[in-house]
Amino acid sequence: MDDSKPDLSGLRASVSGWLFRADIALRPGKLNAQDAEAMRAHRESLEAGRDEMMVALAKITPHFRAEAAEIERCAAQMLHAASWIWQLHSAPTPNARDTVRRAVIKKENPKRAREGRKNSDKTKAIDAAFGSARPLNYDGKKPVIVARRVREEMKRILREKYGNGVKCISARAVYDRLKAIPKIG
Repeated sequence: MDDSKPDLSGLRASVSGWLFRADIALRPGKLNAQDAEAMRAHRESLEAGRDEMMVALAKITPHFRAEAAEIERCAAQMLHAASWIWQLHSAPTPNARDTVRRAVIKKENPKRAREGRKNSDKTKAIDAAFGSARPLNYDGKKPVIVARRVREEMKRILREKYGNGVKCISARAVYDRLKAIPKIG
């Protein structure tokens, strides 16, 4: 190796890793336009800073070889440590915040939908039909047979009251409702 040039392999490797990450982030669809422009500017700044440091180290290497190597090692070590801090930190990035927001909305929507269904006219009609059709003195015996009879009665009540506008729940759902009723005796 040429003695007049410093060994900048550690610095090059650290900076190359960051440039690689920037290139991945700059792929189409990864960032919004504003963030992509900022990423390009930071990438160019990192490249320019690396080139300037390499020129500065090349100037001092003939006179202070050990010091130039030490500066390069310290800079590479700082970049390496910074990359791990960035990798392990828990604060979400602006783009991750959008992802988290969408995930929270997806998790909340089913909950809101269940609450909305509980208050719907259809659910109230089914609840009223079940209340009218269920046996008042249900003892928990023969639940499958009782569930079928209750469902048939519910279908009749719903047909009379709403026509074909409200569909009856399944026999399994009737069975589950019957199991939830406190047993007599």
